[in-house]
This record gives sequence, C-alpha cells and structure tokens, in this order.
Amino acid sequence: MLSKGFFSNQNLSEWENLDIREIYFETRKEVFRKCKRIVLHANVGESYMIHRHCLHGISPWDPKTVSFSEGRKIVYFRPELEKLADWPNL
Repeated sequence: MLSKGFFSNQNLSEWENLDIREIYFETRKEVFRKCKRIVLHANVGESYMIHRHCLHGISPWDPKTVSFSEGRKIVYFRPELEKLADWPNL
C-alpha cells in the first residue's frame, strides 16, 4: 500500500530525504483496521520470527498477566543495503 500509494510517485534518488511519517502512520492504521489480527505469544526464553513485510505491533500486557522481572525484549534485524530500493526485493 505504502509503496504503491507514495513511493511510486517519488524520484528514487530522493527517497532518503523523504519524510514518510504521516503517510506511514495513516497507512498502518488503515491496515490494522482492515486486516485480521493474529496474536503471537512467546514464553520466557522463546522467540519468533515474522516476515519482514508483516505489519506488527506490540499490545499492552493483559492486566492479568504475571509480569516477569526481565520485561520484554524486542530485537529487529534489518540488513544494511547498498541501495534502499533493494529492500522490497530481498
């Protein structure tokens, strides 16, 4: 949605200078509103990996959840690319 609705009309050489915050947040809200939500749970010591194009978010902890002293740990792995335009084609 974002690439078709925004980046397709922009000069590739200018991508690094674009401020996409507003269109990104609006697109994200629309996708969260339209798409079925799938909740993933990981217990202490477990992890999961999702596709890089998946829209993801972090829900607040349920008040009934026992809070672990370690808290949440979130890590994002994003490759460094020579050309930003290569990202969608990985």
